[in-house]
Amino acid sequence: MKRALYYLAVSLFSIFLLGCCTSGVREKAHMDLTDLEPDADTPTTNTPAWEDCSGQLEKHACNFEFNDQYGHRWELYDHYGDIIVLDFSAMWCGVCQYVAQDMQSFYELYEDKGVVWVTVLLQDLQGMPVTTDKALEWAQIFKITTSPVLAADVSIADPTQEGSFPVQALPTIVVLDRDMVVSYVMDGWNKTRLFNYLNEMLDAEEASPDR
Repeated sequence: MKRALYYLAVSLFSIFLLGCCTSGVREKAHMDLTDLEPDADTPTTNTPAWEDCSGQLEKHACNFEFNDQYGHRWELYDHYGDIIVLDFSAMWCGVCQYVAQDMQSFYELYEDKGVVWVTVLLQDLQGMPVTTDKALEWAQIFKITTSPVLAADVSIADPTQEGSFPVQALPTIVVLDRDMVVSYVMDGWNKTRLFNYLNEMLDAEEASPDR
């Protein structure tokens, strides 16, 4: 109970004073959401791989894997064919805690549409790499039961590392389309803009003659 109250106090304090754990919200996306034709180099196997992969916008994301809150290995490319929302957060970030309160409901809202919501925890409260126990603690405090919470570290956001993601603020939201292409990046949190983008993606799929 004390730990949960601590998270709540930090979350409310950070939101009240700072509005977010970043200086603002920056978002980037594909200009044409109706262009859903697969790339010529899209793999057709169940284990896709691209020689030229990157966490940058309009590039195929590189594969990564971490343990989830239950100690199970979670691998990005296992979810090829889904829309994947990656929430890069840290346990000390107040706005990340605010977002986490609704993460399970986000997952359930879009689950039947083939959208996977994933929390990628980069640091614990002391700024250290996240252990599985800490990921489970986060999940339990914010009542996240089926949405994956990954025990990660900052290497996945290190710009000197090949395939890293462009995390310049916390939280950073990265959306991968069904072809594993980075289609949207948002620094900070704006639920309306993110949901509008996801709904536009899904509406474009419904309108596609190839569906």
